[in-house]
Amino acid sequence: MKCFQGLLLLSILIYQNIYAETLSPPSGQSPQCGQAYESAGQIKNINNVFNSLSGSCHDAGGMKLVHKILISESSNEPTGVFFTCTGDDLNFIVFSCLFSTSTDMYN
Repeated sequence: MKCFQGLLLLSILIYQNIYAETLSPPSGQSPQCGQAYESAGQIKNINNVFNSLSGSCHDAGGMKLVHKILISESSNEPTGVFFTCTGDDLNFIVFSCLFSTSTDMYN
């Protein structure tokens, strides 16, 4: 039975569609947002921008960078990502960035 469950899980993982959220350049936000976007590498996805923003957050005196993926209520697809750099106290926001997303599907 476990062998059957394992094969079923493997087939689901192989044949599922994979989505990649590509972030759009920010406009009218803090300089850290634009700098992080530019230095995120060629592929502007959540992980690359997060890694770039982590350094900017630390340089600005922040202690923790968190992100939230915003989901459309109608289509249940990602519409944006909100990054927040906070200090020791999570209520103290050093800076925040909002990036809109476009979803690319890979089969």
